[in-house]
Amino acid sequence: MELPQGQEAGLAFVSFLRASEVPESLWEQILDRIERGDVGSQGLLQAVHSQGGPSKLVAGEDLTPTDSIFILPNVRAATRNDWDVIISTDAELKQSVVDTLPSGMSAAASNGSAALWRWVRPTMLAGSPSRAVTIFSLEAKEALWARHAENPNIAVVPLPQPVADAVDGGGAAPYGALLFWPLRPIKAGEELVRDHLPGPRSLQRAACLLYLLCEQDRWAHTAEYQGLKAALEAALAGQVPPGVSKGPPSALVEDQRSLPSQAVPGKQMTVWADYPLVKDRLTAPAFRIIDDREAADIIVTSTPVKDFKALPINQLVNQFPFEACLIRKDLLPQSLRRFHAAAMDVGAQAAPSGDLSADIVPSWFPTTYDLATEVHFFLQDYKKRAEAGQDNHWVVKLAQGTHSTDVCLTNCAELIVRYREAPGGDRVVQKYITKPVLYEGRKMDLRVYLVVRSFAEADAYLYRQWYARVANKEYGSDISATQTDFERHFTVACYDDDPSVSGAQLMVPRSEVVSELERQGIDVTDMEEQLCSMARNLVSAAQAQIGGWPRSRAVYGLDVMLASGTNGKCSPQLLEVNFCPDFTSLLKYGTEEAVNDFMMACFSSKPVSAERFQKLKEDCTDATPGLKELESID
Repeated sequence: MELPQGQEAGLAFVSFLRASEVPESLWEQILDRIERGDVGSQGLLQAVHSQGGPSKLVAGEDLTPTDSIFILPNVRAATRNDWDVIISTDAELKQSVVDTLPSGMSAAASNGSAALWRWVRPTMLAGSPSRAVTIFSLEAKEALWARHAENPNIAVVPLPQPVADAVDGGGAAPYGALLFWPLRPIKAGEELVRDHLPGPRSLQRAACLLYLLCEQDRWAHTAEYQGLKAALEAALAGQVPPGVSKGPPSALVEDQRSLPSQAVPGKQMTVWADYPLVKDRLTAPAFRIIDDREAADIIVTSTPVKDFKALPINQLVNQFPFEACLIRKDLLPQSLRRFHAAAMDVGAQAAPSGDLSADIVPSWFPTTYDLATEVHFFLQDYKKRAEAGQDNHWVVKLAQGTHSTDVCLTNCAELIVRYREAPGGDRVVQKYITKPVLYEGRKMDLRVYLVVRSFAEADAYLYRQWYARVANKEYGSDISATQTDFERHFTVACYDDDPSVSGAQLMVPRSEVVSELERQGIDVTDMEEQLCSMARNLVSAAQAQIGGWPRSRAVYGLDVMLASGTNGKCSPQLLEVNFCPDFTSLLKYGTEEAVNDFMMACFSSKPVSAERFQKLKEDCTDATPGLKELESID
């Protein structure tokens, strides 16, 4: 077999074929078809709709797994926003979508995008790293008309995009393509069935499968549909979300080696940093920048440390081990649920049906689910909200994403479920705050800085200087009509590739935000007390999972949105926790001494400045108003 496009690309293609379990006897045929641009089924795969019966796909002649394989080009590929435009405004493309779907099911997709997402699936990320977005593809008619079966007789696998681009120089498959082959010998006229959601069998897969393939006509065997549905309902009845029924775990590992918790008084400490702002702006006499990492007293690095015990015994570092329990968006909800359940003594009695209500998460954290492991809980919650007439707008984001990369605001559960298949990493779905406190009519969130000297001792401080990031456009009240408008609903636009978008980003210093809040009659003192309480409980939630590491210090960036309340109250809502946050905007909109302040607070032997930092009290309780005290956080 001749490797395509050079040795490296060829090896990657071979790895793809092996991972997809494509029989080696078909490899040469695949390469030949790619070179000739030979796509389609040439009538060997026939979409059939019988009067009064389901649409299905049958073999036009005998097929064998040793010599039958097809390259099927996708009908269309587009971003989420572009699909919405296609369905709503482009009549020609809309009709091509309708013509692709089986009879009886195309009408629903043509009347709204919700049904479309049960057919369109994510295939890749495209765009620059700072603004990568998911591309969703509508597969060929032959692939879509094949009904679902848990034991399929055909395999359908997307071709890697570089390979699809090579099919006849890209002209034959401009929107990507699929490999399609039989898994066993198939007779002419026999129905072809596929697994529409391949992967390990789990509650999550079952929930997604039943939600996306909700018509019995899309299943080759009605008994499979009914059986899986009954099994899912029975299993969910006894499910408790992660972190609810379990008490706080012991710390995984603790650093017990002897080390002073503070620097030696009077000694100038040497600092090695790969963080340009620290190297350029650290001027405090207590520190001196050096180039020798091994000889430094303090390591300040934006690269995650993998082995803390490999660091020299006399070095301090600006990270904690196991801090993923805070900074990963899929682990943070579990940490907070576990802490809140223990604090409220709800334990195993909480949410026996798997309902992650406000009763089992802190009132300062929007309801959040990990799509990889909790999609079935999300679908339950979504259904209950729909039945109760409550708002159902949610934000989908990468569990380890930054800079609002590939975020999606939607009230479409089908689209949210599809993101579980999207490339680029695991994702979470978080309840959208529909009634935020606005800054001059636009959404804003606060960037607040948390300094932790010790999780074990809850030695932590909030920086008194914070700032707000403001959306580029006025908020408005019709969320559904504007949900694809990034500049209206999200506040971080400064990383956008379009200068007209990034250049419009507004940052506002604390003093101006306070003036605006007071103009709206909001009690700022109460709001900042709630911030302190929230941060203190956040530290407590991570105590048991991080433990004692006397050589570690850290600064975290908290992204906080203010939900509107009544009687001069608002409710700070923690959206996420950021590792090694950037200080550039703080230096510009807060104080030029930020780097010195953080280094002194983290590593100096002197007491932390009460003028610049608010110590988080040990007796902090959850002072955030409960959901019932607010007009609506949702």
